[in-house]
Amino acid sequence: MKLTTSFGDNKEYIRVKALEKSFPVRDNVVKVLKDVNLTLPQNKFIVVFGPSGSGKSTLLNLLLGLEKPDKGELSIGGFRLDREDVETTTNFRKERVGVITQQPNWIKSANVLNNVAFPLLLHGVPSYKAYTRAMELIALMGMKPWVNFYPTELSYGQQQKIAVARALVTDPEVIVADEPTGNLDYESGLNLVNILSELCKNGRTVLMVTHDLNNVELSDIVVRVFDGRVVEVINTKDNSMRELKKYLIDYSKFVESGTRAVSKLDITPIDPEAVKADTLNIFQRIKGLLINTVDAFSTTLFVLMSLIVKTLYLLLSFKFLPTPLKNSRFILEASYDRLISFTKLTKPNSIKPTQLLDIAIRSLFFRKTRAIITIGGISIGIAFTVFLLSIGFGIERLVISRVASLAVLNQLDIYPSNARQLVINNESIEEFKKFDNVTDALPILNMAGRIEYQESNLDAVVFSVQSKYLNYSDFSLIEGQYFNSDSLPEYIVDVEESEESLTTTDENEDLVTVDIGSNYIKDAVVNLALLRNIGLSSSEAIGREIDLSFVLTNDSNKNEVEVETTFQKYKIVGVIANQDTPVIYIPIKTIEMFGNIDYTQARIVTSDQSMVQSVRDSFEIQGYKTTSVLDTITQIEQLFNTARTVFLAVGIVALSVASLGMFNTLTVSLLERTKEVGIMKVIGLSSRETKQLFLSESILISLFGTIVGIIGGLLGGFIFSLLISVISLSRANLFVNISYLPLETALLILVVALLIGLVTGYYPAYRATRISPLEALRYE
Repeated sequence: MKLTTSFGDNKEYIRVKALEKSFPVRDNVVKVLKDVNLTLPQNKFIVVFGPSGSGKSTLLNLLLGLEKPDKGELSIGGFRLDREDVETTTNFRKERVGVITQQPNWIKSANVLNNVAFPLLLHGVPSYKAYTRAMELIALMGMKPWVNFYPTELSYGQQQKIAVARALVTDPEVIVADEPTGNLDYESGLNLVNILSELCKNGRTVLMVTHDLNNVELSDIVVRVFDGRVVEVINTKDNSMRELKKYLIDYSKFVESGTRAVSKLDITPIDPEAVKADTLNIFQRIKGLLINTVDAFSTTLFVLMSLIVKTLYLLLSFKFLPTPLKNSRFILEASYDRLISFTKLTKPNSIKPTQLLDIAIRSLFFRKTRAIITIGGISIGIAFTVFLLSIGFGIERLVISRVASLAVLNQLDIYPSNARQLVINNESIEEFKKFDNVTDALPILNMAGRIEYQESNLDAVVFSVQSKYLNYSDFSLIEGQYFNSDSLPEYIVDVEESEESLTTTDENEDLVTVDIGSNYIKDAVVNLALLRNIGLSSSEAIGREIDLSFVLTNDSNKNEVEVETTFQKYKIVGVIANQDTPVIYIPIKTIEMFGNIDYTQARIVTSDQSMVQSVRDSFEIQGYKTTSVLDTITQIEQLFNTARTVFLAVGIVALSVASLGMFNTLTVSLLERTKEVGIMKVIGLSSRETKQLFLSESILISLFGTIVGIIGGLLGGFIFSLLISVISLSRANLFVNISYLPLETALLILVVALLIGLVTGYYPAYRATRISPLEALRYE
């Protein structure tokens, strides 16, 4: 036999010097490679040959950068694999190496076309270019009819052809194959070796590990490995193949020369002093946490943006759209890619967010039943929360709308204080108007009244007000209009000076009766409660006259007697929708004859709702008592805030249970896809991209679940409102909507759900980044 380590004028391409590699086995260390030295040229078909357990695959894994040597130097094409970190060596494989494994390993959720195109996508190649190139390689391997099949639906021989196509799609410098014919029949194995041989003739370097002599025939160089050492490098072209095969299976001279057989492993105990704890100082941990946090949130942003772009892309793909509009989807995708590149949150020549999203969606829905159940669990939790919150918000809005409209939120009522002998009269009304941020002050006199109409009579509350008061209020005018009399009493008439109009009605002369006379406008606005008591409908009431008498207390008229008016006819000019106590509003001009009386209260109108509190403080400092609709609204809001807190707590419990289901799904999915993760890493998927892929899946589950849940919760609230409205319409002819969810609350729920998706998916994503590609490929 003629042995050589010289191969003509070929330059050094693969260089191994003093290489050693050991593995821990329980409390011992097993040395697998021992002082390996090797120099190989480029553009050759190199076979690493040796018996099982001799260290062939370990040497190959070191050459791929999947493991680090204990000692020695290791380089391919000038790239020092022994010096660079994991991410750099991963990028080296992606850029310069095509890998064919013994067991065909696939992305199970992707068909043949997507699997072959995957390495190109990792380079950031646009999808349509990647798929075009993948189709060319698939057709070259004679597998075009199976392009839409899943690789696991093909025979082993067909799978290996697809594996070769995937290895070649990026046009790598070197093809590395680990026992590629191990599971093939003779003919399929021979065809595969022929393909590899042709690749060398086309300018590629092929490095194949095998223990099958048949694979040596087409090789250029045989690297003979035995007992962890490279014992020979043989140029096959200078030797008879028959003699070479006989020679390769004879290891007797290496055993006789002192090289121990593989069965006699080089085992030494682990030195406890050599074992160092993998600890990081506090600053490194904080830095790592910040980086991971930023990465997680950027991934969320990418997923959301990519989903929007992907949706628009699909919408613009419809056939009925004009061609220029359809072509705009390419501009949209290109603009988005430029935007992502500009942010520098993704590295150049790396997989695009939209492409990563495609893979995540395919992986998520590959097992449709599991995906639907998981998303359904999130949806139910969200829907239940949204339903409860929407009912809470809806009832609150309904109650507040019954209390006050937006028109009265800038108003407050003030009352005199007996403690400081404060009163509200015409002079004080004019003074109130001069307060800062006060736009108007309206007097109100509250009196007890008696109404007679035909055979009916009842007690009612009488308010003597200006028409502006009615306009400022949030009354719902059902019929007619408000009266038009805004002037205040202009002069003082002492009751005692008008004895002809007074009639003593009791022995103590503490109650007198006054005839108002006919010089005053006697219009009235009444509410539905009053009409209901006298048997009139709102449409019939307008223009009808009712008899009204009211009592002016001695606290108001300054005459130290109570004054009761005779019954006077008042014409109903308007009807409001207040449904509670019978109420009638009359013009304040009516009580003019009583002189400068003290009013019961005053309505203060401020310039803006935000000014209510400051104006309120100004009056309270002077001793007036104040109330505002805002007080009632605040109490209502506090009540419903408590209710919503309870609803939210119940919803969080439901959502937490659903999140556990999502965590379980993602963890099981990781276990099932361990080999898939391994092959993606071998091909060139970085740890960061691996994490983004799994986080994308968790975010998608949360996003889809949240959207469906919000829609379902709102739909449930709407249906509940319809049921309530059916009852309300049948009894009060009133439609009631008690379901309402503010947009900001919906967005908050979406954000919280996405955060839960991030937290839930982070652990599986982190575990995926920690998976060793070799361990993953060996995983069962």
